[in-house]
Formats: sequence, C-alpha cells, structure tokens
Amino acid sequence: MKLLNVVILAIAAITAAQAFDLTWNTTTSLPRPSWRHACATANGFLYFLGGGDGPQASCSYARIGADGTIGDWQTTTVLPATLGWFTADATTGHIYVCGGWNLSGLTSAVYYAPLDTTGEICDWTATTALPVPLYTQGGILIDSCVYAVGGALGVGGPVVADVRFARIQPDGSLEDWNATSALPQALRIMGVVAHDTFVYSVGGRGNDGLARNSVYYAARSDDGSLGAWTATTSLPNSMDGLTCCVAGERVYALGADGGTWVYSAPFNPDGSLGAWQTEAALPAIRWAADGLAVNDWLYVLGGYDGSPRADVYYATPMTGMEQKPEGRWPEVGGRRSVFWLRQNVLRSADVLRFETAELRAVRISVIDVLGRARIERFVDRLASGEHALALPALEPGSYFVRLRTEDGSSCARFEVLE
Repeated sequence: MKLLNVVILAIAAITAAQAFDLTWNTTTSLPRPSWRHACATANGFLYFLGGGDGPQASCSYARIGADGTIGDWQTTTVLPATLGWFTADATTGHIYVCGGWNLSGLTSAVYYAPLDTTGEICDWTATTALPVPLYTQGGILIDSCVYAVGGALGVGGPVVADVRFARIQPDGSLEDWNATSALPQALRIMGVVAHDTFVYSVGGRGNDGLARNSVYYAARSDDGSLGAWTATTSLPNSMDGLTCCVAGERVYALGADGGTWVYSAPFNPDGSLGAWQTEAALPAIRWAADGLAVNDWLYVLGGYDGSPRADVYYATPMTGMEQKPEGRWPEVGGRRSVFWLRQNVLRSADVLRFETAELRAVRISVIDVLGRARIERFVDRLASGEHALALPALEPGSYFVRLRTEDGSSCARFEVLE
C-alpha cells in the first residue's frame, strides 16, 4: 500500500549563515499603548492581553490577513485580574495565562479559557496554580505541555533558574506542575522558543540586574521533561525584555532595553545554533513588547520607548520556507532524523509537504495539542526529497508532525486555518 507520494526535487542549498531580507511595516495599532503585556496566536487570530502602562485586565483579538496585515482589534472577555509581566500561549481550543504582577503584588494563578471559532475568548477559569508566585518568567506551550522558565519571586526579589511544566488535560485544565532541569543561571525577561525537540532560552536578566547575551538549549522528552541545558552561540549584544520567535529554520531575537536590534541564527541538526547575523533593525526601540511568528510573518506588538507604545510592526514573509539550509540533514547513521516543512500554515487540511534526507523505518505521526494522534503511519523508506502527506479533515488550529526512526525523532508545528 502506497502511504506517501514521493517527489524528488532538485533544490539549491543556501549556507546556514544566510539570513532573509526583512522589511518592517506597520499595521493596525494596538487598542491602547502597552508594555509588559502578553500575546498569543490561534486559529488565524492574534490575541493581546493585559499589560498597559500599569497592569490591566483587558483582552483583544484581531484576524490575521493573508498579506500579513491584521484587522481591527475586537474586545473580548477580560482577564480575572489585572496582569503585567505574565506569559500567554494558546492551543486550537484554549488560551492560557500564567503568573504575573498586579498592583497587589505577584500571583501564582493560572487561568485558561475556551476559544470560539470567531476569535472570541470565552469565560476564564482558574486551573492548577504555579507552586510559587512568579513574574517575568519565560513561557511556552509545546505539544500538550505548558512551561514556566525562570522568572522572579518578587518585585526586586530573587531571580530563579527553576523550570516547570504541566500537562494539558482533555478538558483544557492543567495537571500538577512538575520540576525539570533548571537553567544554568537564574534568568528573567528572556526569550523562550522551541524548535524540533529542543527548547531555547535566549538572553534575559540575571540576579545582578544586568542583561545577558547567553543562549541555552535543552532536549525535550516525550513526557515533557527537559534534559540538561547546554550553552550555544551567544547573542551579539546583551538583551533583556526582548521578543524571541522562530520562523522557517531560524530563531529571531528582536528589540531589548535601549535597542532596536534584530538578530537571527540558524538551527543546527544537533540543536545548537549557528552564527547570529544582523537583520534590518526595528523602526524604534521596543522593550518589554511581545511578538510572534505566524503565517511566515514576524510581529512585534507594543513595547516601551520611554513610554508605552501601541505600534504593531510586521516583517515581509520569510523566503526561507522555500529553501533548505545546507547541512540540515545527517550525513551518517546514528544521528538524529530530521525533516523540514515546506509549509507551516495550511489554508485547507489536505496535504502537508515536507522534505527529508533518505530515512528508513520511519513512523510518521500527526498530533493535536492535547497529544492525540490524528495520523499514525509506518513507512519502510523515505527517499531524499519532498514528500506529500495526505491529511484527514482537521479542525482549524495547531498541530504537530513527528518523524521517528531508530536514530531519533524530530517534531515541527503547523497551523490549519479556516
């Protein structure tokens, strides 16, 4: 039985150090000037929560256009409390906020809310709280786990290196928080991103109040735990309060306290980073903004430049989705199996195109954000080149495709839009 349609393509390789041209533009401004807020994306919408000049509870959402612009912001269900310096992320069906600061101090509260297909946030519900009140931590949602990385235990209080995660249950609530491998140093207001089976901590501020240029990465296991953190290529400048996101095969570090810097670095097959390269600078300083990559566009929303700002900047599409960095594939057996998505956003859930080196005995899985397998297939051999995986009808939202061989596994996220 033929499980995959295999098409061999001749693709010109580019060097791993090559960056992609960025042209920064403005789109619909935030409803209010803001910094220390949090943003998330799901189902073709951007979400803007909390923040402000002081902590606020308001929430808004806007639809992402095919040309990268965003539509008008719509108000939706407010947070249960005013919040700043917290984290947010979303799945297909739910959005989560963790920790943060309000005028009464720090909170350990974690809330989640269902997402309507129209973009509306439904009622917020408290779920399993963090073990301690925490703010300025890094946060990310990977597969079916929510992570809290580093942070501080008080305003002017100690910064910690702790890393914790909690699994998402079928109803959207969280199980208990579990400790996993701590960062090599205490950090806060850093960037936290994921790529393949690795998690990255980029920059940040230490207990001495100084910004860092350190970058660390850790391998993620199927149970959500992390291996030991390893140092990789440092940022060209010390950066805290930065925006950090992944587009194509590169990680981007944008803005910081006093800086308009934009840098990018390629991912190496072993999880380390290649050399950082300078990209087109942001139009203005943006500290404690938030940002993300979606539909192959980079966004930086709000931030601080002597006062809170409402500007939303976005960059032209990443041309790297059409090219594969040189050295992306393993040269000999015994190294991690890897693949590269030719597209990470689908307008219709019919075919997912990806490229691999030659692989044997491959198990292919498509998983939703609750960890449920939507496809499980085994293929004796994948030739080097492009492959087209037929998909069942998938609801709009986020999914993960994972390839496993006896040498290892790799995972990538993709979005299905309406």
